[in-house]
Formats: sequence, structure tokens, C-alpha cells
Amino acid sequence: MDHGRIETDIRKLYATHGLDFIPDLIAQKTKEKIALPDLDWDFHRQQLIDLEAKMAAAFEATSLPQHRDEQAMNELLLGLRLASR
Repeated sequence: MDHGRIETDIRKLYATHGLDFIPDLIAQKTKEKIALPDLDWDFHRQQLIDLEAKMAAAFEATSLPQHRDEQAMNELLLGLRLASR
């Protein structure tokens, strides 16, 4: 949001936001497929709190529109569906 677009892929975001622990966390979770018993839950809980605060600040400062253009979205989806035939 802070760059005028929404990016949801944490693998693209972690480095620019100082979250250097993310690749290790992803690797652990991908390998284990279960809850991680040795995880430092307090550390990650605080990281979540910090990230939620950053997201709230980015939301307040974003230049993204509050409402989506539904017509443009429908046209985009229709075009993608037709192209995939």
C-alpha cells in the first residue's frame, strides 16, 4: 500500500521491511506442515503486532482509492477468461 499498489506475497515483501526471519520461517513451515514447537512465539507475536501497526499506517497514507472500479474489474476478468479459452 505504501507504494500505491497492494502486494500480498510475503516472499517479495520481507526484505524491504526488515523481516529477515521470513525465509527461515517459510522453510520450516513448508518442511514440517505442522505447528512449529520450537518457534519463538513471543518474537513472532510482537512481529505481527508491529506489522499490523505498519499496515494501519500505510492504509491511512495510501494513495489507493477507497472503492474499486467494479466495471474495470469485470472487464479485466472477462478478458482473462476469454483469453484462457
